[in-house]
Amino acid sequence: ADTLCGDRESERFEVDNTPPQVENLRAETPSAETRIRFLARDSFSAIVRAEYSLDAGDWKLVFPENRLNDSPAENYEIPFKDLVPGEHTMAVRIFDQFENSASAKVTFVVEGAKKK
Repeated sequence: ADTLCGDRESERFEVDNTPPQVENLRAETPSAETRIRFLARDSFSAIVRAEYSLDAGDWKLVFPENRLNDSPAENYEIPFKDLVPGEHTMAVRIFDQFENSASAKVTFVVEGAKKK
């Protein structure tokens, strides 16, 4: 007879614990310019940030091809001119609007100057 009960209803909120995915990360080295390309995709929320690190250097912000991080799928292209010949490693990491993250890396070789 002395039992109390109560409840409270909150506003709607979203929970996203699923990380985004880095897809089709590749290095294209057809000439003196190297291009790193990849697709960032999230199944629930927008991609809000992408960063890269070349050869374990500092992380640098990169913008998608349309220059605006605002959708669940974004294409990225990172051009590099005159990289030193030899092997390089590119790491990328991406974040969705709930700060879930994913990372990937690709190793590629830049050929030296051609001898005539």
